[in-house]
Amino acid sequence: MRVTVRRSTIALAGLALVALTVAALRPSPTSGLNATQRENLRPGSVAWRSPQLDDAIRRAQRATGDPDAPAKAAEFPLPDPIPESGEPLVDLKVSATEDAQASATPVLPFGRFIAGYTSKDSIDQGQPIELHISAIRSPYDVEIYRMGWYGGTRSSLIWKKTGNTSVFYAAPALDANGTAAATWPVALSIPTDASWTSGIYIAKLMAGGDTEYATWVIRNDRSTAAILYQVATTTWQAYETWGGASLYQPSTAPAVPAVKVSYDRPYYGGDGTGLLFSGEAQTVAFLEREGYDVTYATSTDTHANANLMQGHRLFMTAFHDEYWSKEMRDHLDSWIAAGKNVAFLSANNMYWQIRFETSAAGVANRVIVCYKSTGDPIMATNPSLATLLWRSGTVNRPEFLVTGNQYDDSRSDYGSKPWIVANDSNWFYSGTGLRNGDALPGLVGIEWDLIPGAVAPTGVTELSNSPMAPSGLRQQATLKTASSGAEVFDAGSLKYALFLDNYTDDPTTAAKVQQITRNLVSRLSGAPTTPPPTTLTPTTTTVPPTTTTTPDDETTTTTTPDDETTTTTTPDDDTTTTTTPDDGATDYTTTAPRDHFFLR
Repeated sequence: MRVTVRRSTIALAGLALVALTVAALRPSPTSGLNATQRENLRPGSVAWRSPQLDDAIRRAQRATGDPDAPAKAAEFPLPDPIPESGEPLVDLKVSATEDAQASATPVLPFGRFIAGYTSKDSIDQGQPIELHISAIRSPYDVEIYRMGWYGGTRSSLIWKKTGNTSVFYAAPALDANGTAAATWPVALSIPTDASWTSGIYIAKLMAGGDTEYATWVIRNDRSTAAILYQVATTTWQAYETWGGASLYQPSTAPAVPAVKVSYDRPYYGGDGTGLLFSGEAQTVAFLEREGYDVTYATSTDTHANANLMQGHRLFMTAFHDEYWSKEMRDHLDSWIAAGKNVAFLSANNMYWQIRFETSAAGVANRVIVCYKSTGDPIMATNPSLATLLWRSGTVNRPEFLVTGNQYDDSRSDYGSKPWIVANDSNWFYSGTGLRNGDALPGLVGIEWDLIPGAVAPTGVTELSNSPMAPSGLRQQATLKTASSGAEVFDAGSLKYALFLDNYTDDPTTAAKVQQITRNLVSRLSGAPTTPPPTTLTPTTTTVPPTTTTTPDDETTTTTTPDDETTTTTTPDDDTTTTTTPDDGATDYTTTAPRDHFFLR
């Protein structure tokens, strides 16, 4: 809204400064709280959302769940409902034909006006975030959020920078392997420190009416948190189509899937958030809501760091963790042998063996190789590294040796089915009231695991036995006890994690699944079943407005999402006041103008 006020009116209004009070909610004394609990004392924000991302979340959950389910059952729960648009869920967010500038300017893939990716899929605290951004419109804005619970908002605003000058970089051409690897320069390098708590971060990129995202993880390599949560970025990349091809989707020429995919490209899936909202974000919201002591890493960290689990008790992964390198598998096996517990809150885990390669720029672990056939050139020299199924005769390390079950690849029973309880006396079902034969509707799907019939794994407890018509097979969640005493859980259902954040309109099933998961995480991590409560103690800081005068005396006052006011005077003799909604995050800025600020 534009409000015009003459300079004389401003003078008559008085010369006194109007104090601006910035409410900086700071945690109360945090003695006894773990890092996750302290982090979630910070103010939350729902400003991470956008209409595009809301639609992407619905698409992701419809793909993961029953495609015939009502749309309302596939909405990511937020403080206010995501409205149904009534229009088809299309991928083109901004129409080039409706925009004169776009019609004269090349656009990025899928009709976007901005896209970005990070130099690494994870960094340690203290390392810079390097964002590679291509944008058609100027200026563009960037906001960085950490995903978690934060009182139900699911994020906290950490940093932002507005008014960035756009530079357009074209999408790369596919090479002979079907690989699209961008070589865009670093647009923003953002320093971090210990106040950037380990977690999943997203950058909200905004230009020309388009909003896209970039996603990465910040680690804390000194953490001794009970739980290490791995984000399955290898699977994210395997399914990612940005640039023209994935390990599934053929390029146009040649019409075959890629055999190598690169991390050096934006995510098209989830508007730049990849597979975050297909189960990862829901699990993170649950873990942080419950106050568990958790730190974060990615698949590449599991690959590169044999000591990743040092100081941690539970290795946890939550969604479709399908693509594993030999190094990842070797490291996991060694951790289990050392007594570390493991939880797979999904299905179709460790299905394909992959290799990592160095990028053309010389950066390690930026390219994933997966031929999915004996055409893999390494077959001639080292067939054990061939990118085939882990259960294949060539690799011969079937998944059930770790998990006790494995994916049923007959592909005959897609859709949603009930989870049927087995072994109800196990601690797994404590406090749920469930009995053998009880059903948890819709919990099994769209892919699922079973105990292989040909070879009976040892030390395995069946926790569900769910008929999967029409095949006559049965979905089976399992708990496997290793010779070291370590326990390995596999949920055996791709939909399991969605019920951790009230995905379904069946609150009874969601409540049961969440209690089951409390039992599981508390036992395997050694954490208490009921975490201590957390509270907020607000404090206030009073900051006077800052005024800058330039010739001609127009005053522009802008109130940004935390009610920080910037006042400048520019030509033209009237005052423009622009107010944007308070996004709930804490603004620690004490002077203005500033084009970016930290919220830590």
